[in-house]
Amino acid sequence: MKLNHWFWAGIMAGALLAAGCSDDDGEKNDGVGGENTVVDTQNWIGNACSCESSTADECEMMGVPLPSPKGEGKITGCDNVDASAIAGGANVCLRTITGAAALVAPETYFPQGYCAISAVGCEGSKTVCEMVNYGDVKTMVSCPAGSTLLESKFSFKILASSVIITNKTCARNCNTNADCNEAGEMTCMQLDKAKFCYNQKNLDMKNIDGTPVVTKATPF
Repeated sequence: MKLNHWFWAGIMAGALLAAGCSDDDGEKNDGVGGENTVVDTQNWIGNACSCESSTADECEMMGVPLPSPKGEGKITGCDNVDASAIAGGANVCLRTITGAAALVAPETYFPQGYCAISAVGCEGSKTVCEMVNYGDVKTMVSCPAGSTLLESKFSFKILASSVIITNKTCARNCNTNADCNEAGEMTCMQLDKAKFCYNQKNLDMKNIDGTPVVTKATPF
């Protein structure tokens, strides 16, 4: 059985040395000491979310939360997230992966869930990669206005097979913590010239060789 979306998870995190973002007045700036483009949209990127289903396996696989549920499972809380204009991106609800689940997927921290647009690619074991791929990381090169494209690269071992997992995720832009879901442990993070709502633990993670998992961030 293919796990298609079991992995993400996210997940997570990264970013291109930011190309500046636009203020409401249309002028470019670098997002540092200035204002990011912040979209005030309910049930949008960065909103808390969950997966609802009559059976557990619609929302989880091997104990790992599915970013996009299978069968009759349904993401709730992300009604205004629309990936149709983002080539390669898929609508997802990123959730926390720790403990036993972290043996088959990288750790991630989204205590109340996190609405996002995301894609995951994989290099290495063909069997493993067929389980974790979703969307198209090669064609996903942008995010909606008011969000930041995070890029992450994980060196990981799953089922005794070593793989390199590439993740791209659209995260909500911010200027202060008040723009984020603080109750869900999301605060206004900064990487390079981008400022976005995320959990600090996701930015602190390192690969086996000690390199940061989150590599690039580009605000839109």
